[in-house]
Parts: sequence; structure tokens; C-alpha cells
Amino acid sequence: MLKFNKKYQLPEAKTESIRVLKFNASTLLEVVVAMVLIMVVFGIGLMSYMNIMKSSYNFQKLRASQETERIATATKKEKTFVDQAYETETVSYYKSIKKYEGQSNLILLEVEAVDRSNQQLALRRELILLDDE
Repeated sequence: MLKFNKKYQLPEAKTESIRVLKFNASTLLEVVVAMVLIMVVFGIGLMSYMNIMKSSYNFQKLRASQETERIATATKKEKTFVDQAYETETVSYYKSIKKYEGQSNLILLEVEAVDRSNQQLALRRELILLDDE
């Protein structure tokens, strides 16, 4: 049914209320602050990743150092004073035996570890006194 508005004498109709959705827009300053925060988080993440990668290389150097020590110890224990090469998946080990400065009872044992790109990871030099047997 139509009802008349007393003031203007216009008919009033029943209509469903229309919802107006309002979105709060961000200001330019808020967007810049958010971008700076995101960049700081990415920067911290990148630094952490680089530290992990660097420590991985240091771990490889430590492992190579331990292996050169093991090779030197086994060489002295077994008295295998000959040049040899050992290979693993990522590291090559080279053992060399030389007379030390013309001394007949002293030898220089060198064990070197290099990675696939020929970067030296570890080098162990040791003088060994031979028994007069």
C-alpha cells in the first residue's frame, strides 16, 4: 500500500535496503611502510641463506681437513710411503712423499684436498723420521 509523506506528499514505497560496501583504502605512506617491512624481512632471509651456504663450504673444508689427517695417520701406521690419489664424490685427495732437503732419514708427507673446481680445501704437511732398520 502506498503511504504519503505528510511534508511533500510523495508516496513511500517499501524497498529493500541496498548494502553499500565500503573499502578502506590504504594511503601511500602505509603502502611504502609495508614495502619497507617486506624488504627488511627478505633481506634478513637472504643473509641467513648466505650464512648457511658459507657454513656449508666451511663444513666441507673441515671434513677435508679431517680426512687428510686420517690419510696421514694411516700412511705412518702402515708405512706406505708412496704417492697416491684418492677420490670421493666432491673432493680429491693427493698424497705425495718427498725426501726432505737431501736427508736420507727424513721424508716430507704432503696430503692435499681439492674440490671439483680445483680449490684447495686442506693441506697437511708433516715430517716423518724413518727408522734405521
